[in-house]
Order: sequence, then structure tokens, then C-alpha cells
Amino acid sequence: MAEEDFFKRQEIEACGTGRGPAALLRGGAGTGEAWLLVRASDGDRRPPARPSGLRGGDLLLFEPGVEPDLSGLAAPNLAFEWIRFIPRPGWLRHMSAWPRFRGRTRMVRFPAGASSARIATAFRRCMDDLRARSSPYDRELALNALGEIVYLGRREVFLRTGLQELSPDIRRVVQILEARMTSPYTILS
Repeated sequence: MAEEDFFKRQEIEACGTGRGPAALLRGGAGTGEAWLLVRASDGDRRPPARPSGLRGGDLLLFEPGVEPDLSGLAAPNLAFEWIRFIPRPGWLRHMSAWPRFRGRTRMVRFPAGASSARIATAFRRCMDDLRARSSPYDRELALNALGEIVYLGRREVFLRTGLQELSPDIRRVVQILEARMTSPYTILS
């Protein structure tokens, strides 16, 4: 594949903001390859009325071709930011590690704190760089900010699951090492 073809396939197709679940319909399902990343962006971090309800700070990732339907999950005044994009190849395995929310939609819930603030900042940078178009580097800067969001979401999942992600053999070795932390080790032990 030619280099220019490779870079054409890593695109941010569109981005936007709005209030209420209907705002996401403007994001649409995009092309057959496009994913839709959504951030519930208002400051309301109270637990939702329903356990599966959305609150400010939540990230949703809709797989290609999935219509963003949040009926019954989001308050009518909840604000959203969204980015429709074709991911870099290295992002796919990190995105697929996000927990499934329902169907082909994934969700990471961020508690209030530094990670949530970084996500909000990265979203804003991505959208600002995409809209700027003042230099040939704006698109790449937008993709880098989007990559930061993907990796922060992946890190949040890892911090919650920890060793559960490792294969059972590796997990067992780590448990043995932790149990015998003060014992001397050699190659043979």
C-alpha cells in the first residue's frame, strides 16, 4: 500500500457537539469503516437514575455502521461531543478492549479526576485542530489528540481489570512472584 493511501485511511470524518440524544444522530454511522466516539460532556456526575444511564464524563464507542441510539439512557439535556473517525491500525486492539455496553457499543466510565479532565482537554484539542485547517499539521494533531483519548480509555480499563487481562499462565507467575517477594530468585527457581 502506498504511503499516501495508508494516511488517507486514517481520517477524522466529522465532529460536533449538541444536547440530548438527538444530537448524536447528526454524527450518524458514517462510512462503513468509521467509528463514532462520544463523550457525555456536561458536568453532571451524579449517579444516573438507571444503572445503565449515562452521566457526564462517560465515553461511548460505536463500532462501524452502528446507529447511535441512546433512547432511554441519556437525560434530554445531557451534552455530547462526538468524533466520527477511521482509526489507526494500532488503535483497534485497544478499542476492542473497552467493555461492551450493549450490542456493538463500548463504554468507559471515568470517575471525576485527572483522567476525566485529560479526556475533556484531548476532545477539545482534537475538535479545535480538526476545525483549524490553518496548516497541513492540523489533521495530524487532531489524530494525535484522538489517539490520546483511545489510550486513556484503554488505561482506565486496565486499571480496573489489572491482571485479569493477562493470560492465566502469566497471571499465575505474577501471583507466585508477589507471594514470594522477599525470597531470593535465580534462573532455576
